[in-house]
Amino acid sequence: MIHNNFTPARRHRTSHRFGALCLIVCIAGPAAVIAQQCEHSPAAHLDSSLPPNELKPESCSYTPMTRRERWQDYERVNFESSGAFFQAFFTGLGDSLGNVPRWDSGMAGLSEHVGSEFATFTIGGTIHSSLAATLHQDTRYFPCSCEGAFHRTLHAASRTLFTYGGNGHLYPDVSGLAGIYGGTMLTTLWYPQKYTATGYGVRQANIAVGVTSAVYVIREFGPDIKRALHRRKAGDIPSSVAGPSRD
Repeated sequence: MIHNNFTPARRHRTSHRFGALCLIVCIAGPAAVIAQQCEHSPAAHLDSSLPPNELKPESCSYTPMTRRERWQDYERVNFESSGAFFQAFFTGLGDSLGNVPRWDSGMAGLSEHVGSEFATFTIGGTIHSSLAATLHQDTRYFPCSCEGAFHRTLHAASRTLFTYGGNGHLYPDVSGLAGIYGGTMLTTLWYPQKYTATGYGVRQANIAVGVTSAVYVIREFGPDIKRALHRRKAGDIPSSVAGPSRD
């Protein structure tokens, strides 16, 4: 008989350690790249060739979000982005297979889990966007102006905890964290009674902080990966890689 040593108490300790590790990485990120940041000018223009959520300040400049941009970003992230639906589906599928919480089985149970995860995502996004507008915080992601994979990774991971304020300076991302924790804690309202907001909800939010950091890392390096794949598909291989000519 095989015994499962991964007890609930051990799972709780693991999730807490994972959350603490993510916090350390996110806090260390700005310290690693802050020296490369420069003063921001609210009057400067942004590079409009990039997607709205990945606008990069030109010459280390910054322009605050307008009301229209905030609404468009909210709609895109929460309702128009395929990533939101994929995240809800696969997270809900994982919960369903793990039977946490214990709902119906089969397709009915899967639909309940997926619907619950999508509600969590949307509630968190609504809290994030509304509070960010109140606090004049930016909900967009700005690629790092630094160089090197290490610094870029720390920059991306730190976005979970820090964002730009209306004056172009970095501040703790209160609105983003409120969305992550608020969404997961409010989800427990329709969970069985044993899944409490301050217990299960907080543990899930700690994991969500790490997942969000990973998503930002993917968004940081995603354009580079796409360009590399496009060049490879087009056969545009650098001569240093292809080797010397035989002519």
